[in-house]
Amino acid sequence: MGTPETLQNSHCKLDVLDASVTTAGNILTVTIPISFTTSFAGPKQVYSLAIDNNGSESGWQQVGSWNVPAQ
Repeated sequence: MGTPETLQNSHCKLDVLDASVTTAGNILTVTIPISFTTSFAGPKQVYSLAIDNNGSESGWQQVGSWNVPAQ
């Protein structure tokens, strides 16, 4: 999926080479390995936005949360 490279900023690193996409019926699952810097530790929220082929969108919605551990 995508370009075989690593994307990163001062908070996290995404390993695009090891990312994957699976489908089951109308469910799409995207898995992207992510690692965080120590300075980004603490509680975080996950947001998602869905857009269909006609341009209709869901708006940003919080879909989860987790705590990034200090390493």
